[in-house]
Amino acid sequence: MVTPIRAPGPRGLPITGQLWWVKADSLRFLLASREQYGDVVRIRMVHLIIHMVSSAEGVQQILKTKHANYLRTTPTNARLLDVVGPSLLTTDGKDWAQRRKAIAPIFSPERCQEFIPLIGRITDEMASRWRAGTGEISVNPALMELTLAIMTEVLFGVPIGDDTTRLESALSAILAHHWRRVQSPNDLPHRIPNPSRRAFNNGTKTLCDIMGRLKQACEPRSSCCDFATLVRAGYG
Repeated sequence: MVTPIRAPGPRGLPITGQLWWVKADSLRFLLASREQYGDVVRIRMVHLIIHMVSSAEGVQQILKTKHANYLRTTPTNARLLDVVGPSLLTTDGKDWAQRRKAIAPIFSPERCQEFIPLIGRITDEMASRWRAGTGEISVNPALMELTLAIMTEVLFGVPIGDDTTRLESALSAILAHHWRRVQSPNDLPHRIPNPSRRAFNNGTKTLCDIMGRLKQACEPRSSCCDFATLVRAGYG
C-alpha cells in the first residue's frame, strides 16, 4: 500500500486557506510559493485544493508519460466547461483519446515546421512597427496581439485584420470570468446573471462572430488547417 505524501505549501488562514492571497495578487503569490516550497505546491482555498506543478519534468509526467493517472474532470475544470466545452482540456478516457488522435496530425513536428516562416514573418512585421514608432509600448497587449495574429493565420490561413482589438477584448472578458469562478470557493450557478457573466456572454458572442468570419474566409483556401478536425477535437 502506497502511503500518500502531502505536498508542501503555505499554511494560510484556518477557514479560507490561501484564498485572500490568491485574490489579492495571484502571480506574486504563486511565484513566492514556488520559490519557498519547490516545484509542487499545495494551495487550499476554503474546500478547494489545488496543486501547482511548475517543473518541466512534472508537466511532462502529467501531460505525457503518466497522463492516465491524472483526471481532468475536477471541480476546477468543471467550471472551464462553460469556456471551452467538452474538449482536450476537460475530457478523460476514451473521449479524450479520440480527440487527441484527431488533432495529432495537425500539430505533428513536420506540420509545425511549415509554420516557422509564417511565425517569423508576423513577428518581424510587429518588430518593424515597434522600431518605427515613437511612443512607449505596452508589452502585454502587444504580445497578445502577436499571439492572436499567429494563431489565426496558423489555424485559418487568413490574417486577423481589424478584429484584433475585438478578439483580445472578448478573450480577456471570457478568461477574467473563468478566473473569478476558479477563485470563488462557492461558485454560483453559471446561469445566474451578474456583470461578470454578462461580460462573458458578450465576449463569447464576439468570439463566435469572429471565428465564424475566419472559418468562412478559410474554407476556400487550401493553406489553412483542417478546421473540421479542430471542431471534432473540441476546439470549435
